[in-house]
Amino acid sequence: MSDILFAVHMKDAASRLQVAAICWRAGLGSSPQVVAAACDALVAGLDTPALRILAGLRDPGYELHDHLPPAMRELHLQQHADVAWAIATKILTGAVTPGEGTFMATSSIGSEHPLAQLDREYVMIEAGFGTGEKTDRKVRAVAQRLIDSTSDPLAELLPYLALWDDLGELFAEDDGSLPEVHLDEVSELGAAAIWRHLLTHAGPLDDHWVVYSAAFDSNVLVNQQADLVSQIFAGRLEAFHVVLTKVRFDDLPIPDLGVAIGPGNISLDYRMGEGWNPITLGAFAHLLGDLRALDPCCQITFRWGFPCAPAIDDFLRDSAPGQGDGLVEGGAADGLDSHP
Repeated sequence: MSDILFAVHMKDAASRLQVAAICWRAGLGSSPQVVAAACDALVAGLDTPALRILAGLRDPGYELHDHLPPAMRELHLQQHADVAWAIATKILTGAVTPGEGTFMATSSIGSEHPLAQLDREYVMIEAGFGTGEKTDRKVRAVAQRLIDSTSDPLAELLPYLALWDDLGELFAEDDGSLPEVHLDEVSELGAAAIWRHLLTHAGPLDDHWVVYSAAFDSNVLVNQQADLVSQIFAGRLEAFHVVLTKVRFDDLPIPDLGVAIGPGNISLDYRMGEGWNPITLGAFAHLLGDLRALDPCCQITFRWGFPCAPAIDDFLRDSAPGQGDGLVEGGAADGLDSHP
């Protein structure tokens, strides 16, 4: 299945979860329906820690009050969206009939709502006046106008899906390679700041990562070196490579990242496949934005043989404001390039 189709399935699954959450809060749906929608979202590829917990609830009941909000936050879905939007979506997707939808509107929104007003026509139809087909068409038209005029509750998620649409093939399936992201022309101060920033978002380095010391003519432990980056730039230590585990950004786990540091350059590498999805890829893109902001003169280069820069620039511009601004400002012409 293409990455475009994967993204479409993810959007549909996210929409069903959003609708189920709204309807549950409005008393129009049950907690098992929310859990079922969470399972669908998980299967579609929207895999986050809180969503896994939500999808695993066997007796949701009151637990939903605790576990639904974090799952919605991680998926960038709305906690409190328009009930009319949810009802209109259910009508247009065929989840309910137009008549069922107008009844839901009457019971939850009020009799003066445009959808609720059409419920009166179904009462007349049941009394033998008119036909249902004409009213069904009117209901669908009103539902479509509601969708078109209402702020999309999936708006914050859409940039993540668009990014996956563009770059998902570089992350979705493990082909045995370790793609790299290069930060070139990094200053000593910038490299030190980038290294510290990466360490703050990862678990502690263990004692098996070493770097060669010319002074001692032997390997020394990376996690015991003061001014590690300065020593590399000064030539007292050689370039080294470590793997950062338990990486988190935007409060989400990112798959393990390899980090190599040498004089003037830093590279990140990753294993494709497990753990990557639109949400974790978006978190990785935001992390790259942070790194670029720490040394605005450095050049971030993608050596995947794929034009990645425009997609990431678009994502950082369209996703949550205030994150990754340094990378956006640099852009493809000023430090974010793609080379085969």
